[in-house]
Amino acid sequence: MFGAQKRDHVADQELRELKADRDRFVAFAFAAADVLIETTREGIVRFVSGASSRLKDVRAETRQPQLPDYFHPDDAGAIHSCIQGLIARGRMEPVHVRALSRRDRPIQVKLGGCTLETAPDRFFFSLSFTLAMPDTDSELGYVSTATERYREALESGLDPKLSILLLEGLSKIKGAREPAEVHEFLARMRAVVRAYTLGGDAAEVFTEDAIALVHNMDLNDSALDQTVSDLAIKMFDEPLRVQTFTVDMDNQTLSSTDQARALTYAVRQFTRDDDPNRTVISLQESCQSIIGDAIGRVAELRRAIEKQDFTLVFQPIIDTEAKQVHHFEALSRFTSDRPTQELIQMAEQSGLVEDLDLVVLDMVIEGIRQRRRSGWIHTVAANVSARTVESTIYKDAILETLDNAKKYTSQLMLELTETVAIDDFEKLGDHLGALQKAGCRICIDDVGAGTTSFETLISLPADFMKLDGGLLSRAKEQKAARDAMGAIAEMCRSRRIPIIAEHIEDDASLDLVREMGITLGQGFHYGRPMADPENYIFNPDAFERRSAGGKRHKGTGDRETWG
Repeated sequence: MFGAQKRDHVADQELRELKADRDRFVAFAFAAADVLIETTREGIVRFVSGASSRLKDVRAETRQPQLPDYFHPDDAGAIHSCIQGLIARGRMEPVHVRALSRRDRPIQVKLGGCTLETAPDRFFFSLSFTLAMPDTDSELGYVSTATERYREALESGLDPKLSILLLEGLSKIKGAREPAEVHEFLARMRAVVRAYTLGGDAAEVFTEDAIALVHNMDLNDSALDQTVSDLAIKMFDEPLRVQTFTVDMDNQTLSSTDQARALTYAVRQFTRDDDPNRTVISLQESCQSIIGDAIGRVAELRRAIEKQDFTLVFQPIIDTEAKQVHHFEALSRFTSDRPTQELIQMAEQSGLVEDLDLVVLDMVIEGIRQRRRSGWIHTVAANVSARTVESTIYKDAILETLDNAKKYTSQLMLELTETVAIDDFEKLGDHLGALQKAGCRICIDDVGAGTTSFETLISLPADFMKLDGGLLSRAKEQKAARDAMGAIAEMCRSRRIPIIAEHIEDDASLDLVREMGITLGQGFHYGRPMADPENYIFNPDAFERRSAGGKRHKGTGDRETWG
């Protein structure tokens, strides 16, 4: 009798411990997820818990629902590949996919998974709702996502890799099939490849027949190549040979952030490689060369920023109605053998421009502080990339700088460049508004250039708009450009936003600007960039038309360069 009681007591104790383990597991899972899904090895869903009311009611449609039934059909390939990885490794890193709501609308989620030794016949999946899926449908979106995953992995102590998949035979398929069929194949192929990447979102087709992906697992032992090839055979009855190589990104001299920036710069260079006769060897050599060059360039630029191995020069912006200087623009001039414009573009493409912007801002404020002692009261515009302002971290750093220089913000303007690189204009507008509240005036640069519409730019909080110099040059010869320039000038006037015309270098430019009613101008007619703006003397008579037979100053043909 006593022995039976003891056995029952032990059994009860073991049951309580099992329940405690279960509760710990459930609590741990829900601390990082919204829904738990348990499936058999065959994929049949046996248990769903958590905020499942937001998901499609699959059980109402089938008695034996499978995991993919809860997700968007286009993500089926990614989920299948993830499950294959789960079988091989016992764990599935969270990937971005789209679940389906009860109305069959896509919901952005992150899906992770694992196996348990105590339940070898089961898979366990965690599903977390997210606000948005990273934009990898564009070069900018992919580069931003991939490099962020790379940096996160480095800082977590992982060994991330950049690999390239060369798809031999894809060009033949594209030439023989309808564009819609090829588009569907590429979408499915990317879904498959995503399952092998960090975060499930760091893969993109970056040339005609190659895919770049950032990953942590060993692709040599994976079934990725075969899976992609099988997909081509299934859809087109055509073989597709996949060759994979990993690019060496190891560099001990750069921080994890700067290594990611080198990757950013390199991937953008990859997208310009459109050689139709490439081989895996030539592509590997090209990519390795680009990576090596990117690492060297980022290291060089990092040293230049930290040592302030550049100077500032200042070019006047003239108010032609008041016949006086309106403000000066500060332009960077590097002492490197590389042209300044090349270094600026490299900073913008790699992401180092944020750090450069903060250093330049400090230098401009210090210059204002020193010159104010002599009674110099002009405003100075410091160039700042829209990417810098869009970033919450760097926006806060600018606000801190402005807060520490309250005495001088009345003489400070921020000139926003590179708006073409912006993903979230609403966020950018909020940040610009915060900078205005801190007492800093805002000028939007390059209006009328690039792919960003003027309607989008003029919706941003700004005190001035600067007309793109290229548009002014074209407007002298092309009616369409002249009409565009006139429309921009008129809309700025209607909203009472002063507009600045840059690159005024000859009589034709000056006449066109006056015809448009633009009274703020910048260019060699008014003055070249100079080391000390206090030395600038504006002579209004030098820029008025002379009588017949008279001569006036003209530009030398040397173009302005912007930093």
